[in-house]
Amino acid sequence: MGRRWLGVAVSVCVAAGVVGVVGGSGIAQAAPAIETADPTQNVAPSPDYWRSCSQAGANSATCIDAVVAAINHARSLEGVGPMALPTGFASLSPAKQTFVVSNLERVDRGLTPVAGMVDSLNTLATSAAVADADPMLSTWTVGTFHANSWSSIWAGDLNPLAADYDWMYNDGWSPSGSYNLDCTSATADGCWGHRHAILRSGDNLITGVGSDDQSRWLSVAQIFVGGSGTYPDFTYSWADVVGTTAPPTPAPSTSPSPTPTPVATPVLVRPAVDLHAWPVSSTLRTIVAAITPAQAQQVLLRRHTPLGWRTVRQATAASLMVFHNVRPGSYRLVVNAAPGLLRSVTHFCVR
Repeated sequence: MGRRWLGVAVSVCVAAGVVGVVGGSGIAQAAPAIETADPTQNVAPSPDYWRSCSQAGANSATCIDAVVAAINHARSLEGVGPMALPTGFASLSPAKQTFVVSNLERVDRGLTPVAGMVDSLNTLATSAAVADADPMLSTWTVGTFHANSWSSIWAGDLNPLAADYDWMYNDGWSPSGSYNLDCTSATADGCWGHRHAILRSGDNLITGVGSDDQSRWLSVAQIFVGGSGTYPDFTYSWADVVGTTAPPTPAPSTSPSPTPTPVATPVLVRPAVDLHAWPVSSTLRTIVAAITPAQAQQVLLRRHTPLGWRTVRQATAASLMVFHNVRPGSYRLVVNAAPGLLRSVTHFCVR
């Protein structure tokens, strides 16, 4: 099957970045999301589903059951309940399976589900999957829906469930390195970037998903778009899924099991970031960042250069921050963790 690789759109300044600022317009994110913290390091699959899937086939019931068991083991370490797949999941297309699974990761953590899949975004994601690349949003309108932020992910993997495992639980650093192309060290900004894209905040989200069955792997790509306005027509919606979810099937037992000790789930907040940019000359911009909550966290403004990401400004978090004389380019605003607060990384482009 070959080695798996994961991609997340973070470094190319096109019409917008993962979360973009274009010209003098700004983006607004939803209120801070209540989430569990990222795993401290990658979680080895238990059971190791690769052998089962290699022998039985990536689309077999044996493989699906093995990957779900590994996902549920990783979830249990976070205090998140088991994933319950909807009836008929195996008969869905890979794109629909990806949509279902990413939404299950959201709703099982109390986040609002992505409303549905949109044809134009599916086409964009399919083209990206064929190219083994992240989808890139090229316009701020999707029919009657007005986009203000987006994020996208890609993986080459066994099937959508295995891609979900790698995006959610194998996306950071470990002693053997990382499959995440943007996680180049234990402290790299891109670590857990796919997980953050799936669990992004927002109540008005639409998506596009595409896949391409290749000789080495299934290439799958997804783009999440947040905004306002009337939803476009959906090719497949969360409403199509709700009501078809089967309850988890408990494992058979021949003897009474002791009552499990509840796992305390840390309730943490990932700060929301609202960005605006104003031109002050033909080559310089002023960036205003509103951070909620701001509790004196360390803030780094980082710019992408030919040599990688370079910190160009460093400050202490405040509810309103101003960065003067910023050149056009691709940036990250990193708000480091603090007691009760998760680390936040916002990607944006300055034109």
